[in-house]
Amino acid sequence: MDPAAQMVCVRMASGEDLAVIPCKELSTVRALKEKLQALCGVPRFRQRLLLDGRSLGDEVKLQEPADLQLVLVSFFEASDAQQQDFATAIANGFQRQVEEALCLPQDPNCTFEQIKSFPATPLNIAAAYGHVGVMRLLLEARAIVNNLPNSSASPLLLAARVGQQKAIRLLLNAGARADTTDSDQRTALWYASRLGDPRNVRLLLEAKANPSTRDREGKTPLHMANGNLAIARRLSYHKWSRHRAQPQVARAVGGEVYEFEGGHEVPLDEAADQHTAMVAHGGYARSVTRRKRNKKVHELHNADLRDAALAPFAERKKS
Repeated sequence: MDPAAQMVCVRMASGEDLAVIPCKELSTVRALKEKLQALCGVPRFRQRLLLDGRSLGDEVKLQEPADLQLVLVSFFEASDAQQQDFATAIANGFQRQVEEALCLPQDPNCTFEQIKSFPATPLNIAAAYGHVGVMRLLLEARAIVNNLPNSSASPLLLAARVGQQKAIRLLLNAGARADTTDSDQRTALWYASRLGDPRNVRLLLEAKANPSTRDREGKTPLHMANGNLAIARRLSYHKWSRHRAQPQVARAVGGEVYEFEGGHEVPLDEAADQHTAMVAHGGYARSVTRRKRNKKVHELHNADLRDAALAPFAERKKS
């Protein structure tokens, strides 16, 4: 049989040829849409493939030659009930329902007006709960990974506030800016340092987060690491300025300390001052215990704020 006959041909609604793909390279309509995404610049959720005027479902097998027409659809104006269902599915991590909503297609960058506590976009909600599967769907649908215009919250900040490590990693890999700040000028690194998880701090530092950024109260991530030697040590490896200060304190915590221009002490001095004696006299275990307790307090506080904001959308499992 003529190899040219074993092809799936795709044309735009205008009649323009878009792609000719061997049948053996395709499995389903969804697989074809994923290939077409790079050619037409539109996510699969907004693509409709027609065969003889009939729209094909994503799971339809493509095993025979065919001439298909590609139609690109716009976002539709969702009703209040549909918005409610979309937000509920995202908050609870229901991937199938989220994908169904995106295929309508609902806008992955919409704002849920019912939630007043922070700019509640789909990706913000998914990041705040750490629903990585939902986040991948939203990013595939071209959800904006950084702050929306006139917004003081970003998915990365919300994930960092509650210590969602997988969400933080996914967002950084998707191009999230590590030094985005909220309305209090706090960064994701500021929140990660306060929670006390060295893994999240490492992820953000590797993404070039600035450990010297100050919030509105003048506090840096290193201030928030007060009491956590592992994080203080990691942050201290980043030089704060040209002037080294208190080398004996730096050695006590296993890092380097610097002064700002003008002789102001960096917060590591404050953190180290109260723990040098512990290190010298074997008191590190007590420091770790307090650190874990403080980390849990911050996690619970931030999770409570999140849950209060999203209470109308997050279903609770019955005990």
